[in-house]
Amino acid sequence: KALDIQSKYASFSGQYRDGPWRHSVALNITDIEAAQEQTQYRNHHFYRLDLASDYSISSTQQLKVGLQWQQFNYNAVDPTFLIIRDDTFWRASVGWQYLLNDSMVLNLQYRRSKKISNGDIYAYSRDELIIGLTKQF
Repeated sequence: KALDIQSKYASFSGQYRDGPWRHSVALNITDIEAAQEQTQYRNHHFYRLDLASDYSISSTQQLKVGLQWQQFNYNAVDPTFLIIRDDTFWRASVGWQYLLNDSMVLNLQYRRSKKISNGDIYAYSRDELIIGLTKQF
């Protein structure tokens, strides 16, 4: 029996450190193909680019900023909405981490996300405030 979808994936990434700064970039390219004829509308190309920078304020504090872009290019008409979907996603984030001790980290992050789509049901804007405590083992 065929799998629901098959994907081909390529990823490229790199990091650069300069004093208290650490920068990273990642690019992902995915080709997704539905294995069954009735779900061919799921076929699409997916691209994702992530840019991030961290700044070490001290040995216990770190600031983080990030930008993410995603593009979804579909190849066939969605049978429910009768469109060939074309979606773009953006996310910007800023955060702060505080090392409480060797195994506990306090996290605070704000994220702004927006998905633009020619199918209105898939489009949205979102603001998130994330507060967390991480236990490292």
